[in-house]
Amino acid sequence: MADSVPRPVEGSEAHARLILAKALLADDNEDGALAELTALVARAPDDIQCHRLLTDLYRKRGNPDRAIEHLERVVALDPADREARIALDLLKGTGPDGPAHGLARLLEDDTFVTGTFGTLCLQQGLLEDAAQIFVRMLRKDPENREARERLEETLRARTQRRKR
Repeated sequence: MADSVPRPVEGSEAHARLILAKALLADDNEDGALAELTALVARAPDDIQCHRLLTDLYRKRGNPDRAIEHLERVVALDPADREARIALDLLKGTGPDGPAHGLARLLEDDTFVTGTFGTLCLQQGLLEDAAQIFVRMLRKDPENREARERLEETLRARTQRRKR
């Protein structure tokens, strides 16, 4: 009778699976990469690279809630990772001024949760607000390509701003 408890992944096996997942991503095989990464993280829950890849994969697939789960794990495993903390703040809407910053009250109403308004916020440098708009759009419609692309653009802009 097979044991239902996953056995730990040996270092070389984990490394090989991670390389395979990266290769699958490079070949635009997101489903295959997701399967490898999910299996790997189930057996090696503290594999930070795996959580980082899952964060990126879920975010790009329009699933910010799953991305947040893995990003929280990255931050827990590596509290010094500033980029991960910044991205987590943006995705969760808990920027430097807390959850009630900027346009938060205005954005409570879905009237302003549009690609156009999000893009205007992004262009004006209101990155936290732009991120929240795009995350909310993705929660409504994970297939919204514009929201996925703009969220990525917002995260890149936030990273660039912090590096200056």
